[in-house]
Amino acid sequence: RMDKILEIGCGTGVFTQVFTTLCRRVSAVDLSPKMAAEARKRNPNVEIHVGSAEHIPFKSQRFDAVVCISAFCYIINQQRALMEIRRVLKPNGKLLLIEPNILCPAYWIMYFTRHRRLKLFLRRLFRSTPTTLRRTLEDNGFQVQECRAGNFVPHGVGKLRSWFFFIPLDWTIGKLPLFRALGMRVFCAAIVAKGKLR
Repeated sequence: RMDKILEIGCGTGVFTQVFTTLCRRVSAVDLSPKMAAEARKRNPNVEIHVGSAEHIPFKSQRFDAVVCISAFCYIINQQRALMEIRRVLKPNGKLLLIEPNILCPAYWIMYFTRHRRLKLFLRRLFRSTPTTLRRTLEDNGFQVQECRAGNFVPHGVGKLRSWFFFIPLDWTIGKLPLFRALGMRVFCAAIVAKGKLR
Protein backbone atom coordinates (compact mmCIF):
# COMPACT_ATOMS: atom_id res chain seq x y z
CA ARG A 1 0.00 0.00 0.00
CA MET A 2 1.49 3.33 -1.10
CA ASP A 3 1.89 6.21 1.30
CA LYS A 4 1.28 9.30 -0.86
CA ILE A 5 -0.44 9.53 -4.23
CA LEU A 6 -1.35 12.53 -6.38
CA GLU A 7 -4.21 12.53 -8.86
CA ILE A 8 -3.96 15.05 -11.69
CA GLY A 9 -7.23 16.12 -13.29
CA CYS A 10 -9.42 14.70 -10.53
CA GLY A 11 -12.66 16.15 -11.92
CA THR A 12 -15.51 15.61 -9.46
CA GLY A 13 -13.43 13.20 -7.39
CA VAL A 14 -14.98 9.86 -8.36
CA PHE A 15 -11.63 8.09 -8.80
CA THR A 16 -10.15 10.08 -5.91
CA GLN A 17 -12.65 8.32 -3.68
CA VAL A 18 -11.38 4.95 -4.86
CA PHE A 19 -7.76 5.94 -4.26
CA THR A 20 -8.49 6.77 -0.62
CA THR A 21 -9.19 3.06 -0.07
CA LEU A 22 -5.86 2.07 -1.65
CA CYS A 23 -3.47 4.67 -0.29
CA ARG A 24 -2.76 6.28 3.09
CA ARG A 25 -2.64 9.88 1.83
CA VAL A 26 -4.28 11.12 -1.34
CA SER A 27 -3.91 14.59 -2.85
CA ALA A 28 -5.48 15.90 -6.04
CA VAL A 29 -5.42 18.83 -8.42
CA ASP A 30 -7.84 20.04 -11.09
CA LEU A 31 -7.82 23.05 -13.38
CA SER A 32 -11.52 23.80 -12.82
CA PRO A 33 -12.54 25.47 -9.52
CA LYS A 34 -16.04 24.05 -9.95
CA MET A 35 -14.77 20.50 -10.39
CA ALA A 36 -12.37 20.87 -7.46
CA ALA A 37 -15.24 22.08 -5.25
CA GLU A 38 -17.30 19.01 -6.17
CA ALA A 39 -14.32 16.76 -5.51
CA ARG A 40 -13.88 18.30 -2.04
CA LYS A 41 -17.53 17.59 -1.21
CA ARG A 42 -17.08 13.97 -2.21
CA ASN A 43 -13.67 13.65 -0.50
CA PRO A 44 -13.61 15.94 2.58
CA ASN A 45 -10.40 14.36 3.92
CA VAL A 46 -8.39 14.80 0.70
CA GLU A 47 -6.13 17.79 -0.01
CA ILE A 48 -7.49 19.12 -3.30
CA HIS A 49 -6.03 22.18 -5.06
CA VAL A 50 -7.06 24.20 -8.09
CA GLY A 51 -4.11 24.14 -10.45
CA SER A 52 -2.65 22.85 -13.69
CA ALA A 53 -0.42 19.91 -14.49
CA GLU A 54 2.12 22.36 -15.88
CA HIS A 55 2.40 24.05 -12.46
CA ILE A 56 1.64 21.46 -9.78
CA PRO A 57 1.09 23.22 -6.42
CA PHE A 58 3.06 20.73 -4.30
CA LYS A 59 6.64 20.47 -3.04
CA SER A 60 9.29 18.42 -4.84
CA GLN A 61 9.71 14.67 -4.21
CA ARG A 62 6.51 14.45 -2.22
CA PHE A 63 4.63 11.56 -3.86
CA ASP A 64 5.18 7.84 -4.35
CA ALA A 65 2.90 7.84 -7.38
CA VAL A 66 1.05 10.19 -9.73
CA VAL A 67 -2.13 9.08 -11.48
CA CYS A 68 -3.80 10.82 -14.41
CA ILE A 69 -7.04 9.35 -15.77
CA SER A 70 -8.48 10.62 -19.07
CA ALA A 71 -6.83 14.02 -18.61
CA PHE A 72 -3.28 13.87 -19.97
CA CYS A 73 -4.33 14.12 -23.63
CA TYR A 74 -6.04 17.46 -22.88
CA ILE A 75 -2.90 19.04 -21.39
CA ILE A 76 -1.55 21.66 -23.78
CA ASN A 77 2.11 21.54 -22.72
CA GLN A 78 2.71 17.86 -22.01
CA GLN A 79 6.48 18.27 -21.83
CA ARG A 80 6.15 20.86 -19.06
CA ALA A 81 3.57 18.68 -17.27
CA LEU A 82 5.87 15.65 -17.30
CA MET A 83 8.72 17.78 -15.97
CA GLU A 84 6.45 18.83 -13.09
CA ILE A 85 5.36 15.25 -12.47
CA ARG A 86 9.01 14.17 -12.27
CA ARG A 87 9.64 17.00 -9.83
CA VAL A 88 6.91 15.99 -7.37
CA LEU A 89 7.67 12.26 -7.58
CA LYS A 90 10.09 10.62 -5.18
CA PRO A 91 13.09 8.74 -6.67
CA ASN A 92 11.73 5.62 -8.43
CA GLY A 93 8.25 7.17 -8.19
CA LYS A 94 5.55 5.71 -10.43
CA LEU A 95 3.32 7.35 -13.04
CA LEU A 96 0.07 5.77 -14.23
CA LEU A 97 -1.76 7.19 -17.25
CA ILE A 98 -5.14 5.90 -18.40
CA GLU A 99 -6.13 7.68 -21.59
CA PRO A 100 -8.64 7.44 -24.45
CA ASN A 101 -7.31 5.37 -27.35
CA ILE A 102 -7.90 7.32 -30.56
CA LEU A 103 -7.57 4.04 -32.49
CA CYS A 104 -10.85 2.84 -30.96
CA PRO A 105 -13.72 2.93 -33.53
CA ALA A 106 -16.15 4.06 -30.80
CA TYR A 107 -14.52 7.50 -30.62
CA TRP A 108 -14.89 8.01 -34.36
CA ILE A 109 -18.57 7.05 -34.14
CA MET A 110 -18.96 9.66 -31.39
CA TYR A 111 -17.08 12.21 -33.48
CA PHE A 112 -19.40 11.85 -36.45
CA THR A 113 -22.58 11.77 -34.36
CA ARG A 114 -23.04 13.95 -31.30
CA HIS A 115 -19.94 14.15 -29.14
CA ARG A 116 -19.14 17.88 -29.51
CA ARG A 117 -16.47 17.85 -26.79
CA LEU A 118 -14.49 15.27 -28.77
CA LYS A 119 -14.44 17.61 -31.77
CA LEU A 120 -12.94 20.39 -29.66
CA PHE A 121 -10.02 18.22 -28.57
CA LEU A 122 -9.55 15.97 -31.60
CA ARG A 123 -6.11 17.37 -32.50
CA ARG A 124 -4.83 16.60 -28.99
CA LEU A 125 -6.47 13.18 -28.95
CA PHE A 126 -4.39 12.17 -31.97
CA ARG A 127 -1.48 11.99 -29.50
CA SER A 128 -3.35 9.38 -27.47
CA THR A 129 -2.17 6.00 -28.73
CA PRO A 130 0.07 3.41 -27.04
CA THR A 131 2.98 4.20 -29.39
CA THR A 132 2.74 7.98 -29.01
CA LEU A 133 2.29 7.91 -25.24
CA ARG A 134 5.25 5.57 -24.81
CA ARG A 135 7.47 7.82 -26.91
CA THR A 136 6.29 10.95 -25.08
CA LEU A 137 7.08 9.44 -21.69
CA GLU A 138 10.47 8.08 -22.74
CA ASP A 139 11.46 11.41 -24.28
CA ASN A 140 10.63 13.19 -21.03
CA GLY A 141 12.50 11.26 -18.40
CA PHE A 142 10.40 8.17 -17.75
CA GLN A 143 11.12 4.48 -18.15
CA VAL A 144 7.95 2.83 -19.46
CA GLN A 145 7.16 -0.48 -17.80
CA GLU A 146 4.04 -1.21 -19.81
CA CYS A 147 1.91 0.66 -22.33
CA ARG A 148 -0.99 -1.07 -24.04
CA ALA A 149 -4.57 -0.60 -25.18
CA GLY A 150 -7.63 -2.40 -23.85
CA ASN A 151 -11.02 -2.03 -22.14
CA PHE A 152 -14.33 -2.08 -23.95
CA VAL A 153 -16.68 -1.46 -21.00
CA PRO A 154 -18.57 1.72 -21.98
CA HIS A 155 -19.40 4.56 -19.63
CA GLY A 156 -22.81 4.89 -18.03
CA VAL A 157 -23.85 1.24 -17.95
CA GLY A 158 -25.61 -0.07 -14.88
CA LYS A 159 -23.39 -1.87 -12.40
CA LEU A 160 -25.40 -5.10 -12.57
CA ARG A 161 -25.34 -5.18 -16.36
CA SER A 162 -21.61 -4.46 -16.31
CA TRP A 163 -20.86 -7.46 -14.12
CA PHE A 164 -23.08 -9.88 -16.02
CA PHE A 165 -22.40 -8.81 -19.60
CA PHE A 166 -19.86 -6.07 -20.38
CA ILE A 167 -17.05 -7.09 -18.03
CA PRO A 168 -17.07 -10.80 -19.08
CA LEU A 169 -17.24 -9.67 -22.71
CA ASP A 170 -14.34 -7.28 -22.13
CA TRP A 171 -12.30 -10.02 -20.47
CA THR A 172 -12.96 -12.41 -23.39
CA ILE A 173 -12.29 -10.18 -26.40
CA GLY A 174 -9.44 -8.41 -24.59
CA LYS A 175 -7.38 -11.56 -25.08
CA LEU A 176 -7.45 -11.12 -28.85
CA PRO A 177 -4.58 -8.88 -30.08
CA LEU A 178 -6.66 -7.00 -32.70
CA PHE A 179 -9.50 -6.20 -30.31
CA ARG A 180 -7.07 -5.27 -27.56
CA ALA A 181 -5.31 -2.80 -29.89
CA LEU A 182 -8.67 -1.15 -30.65
CA GLY A 183 -9.75 -0.88 -27.02
CA MET A 184 -11.18 2.32 -25.59
CA ARG A 185 -8.29 3.02 -23.21
CA VAL A 186 -4.50 3.19 -23.21
CA PHE A 187 -2.86 2.03 -19.97
CA CYS A 188 0.67 3.33 -19.35
CA ALA A 189 2.78 2.57 -16.29
CA ALA A 190 6.19 4.20 -15.94
CA ILE A 191 8.84 5.09 -13.38
CA VAL A 192 11.19 8.04 -13.19
CA ALA A 193 14.21 7.11 -15.30
CA LYS A 194 17.73 7.52 -13.99
CA GLY A 195 20.23 9.60 -15.92
CA LYS A 196 19.77 12.22 -18.61
CA LEU A 197 16.78 12.78 -20.87
CA ARG A 198 17.01 11.85 -24.51
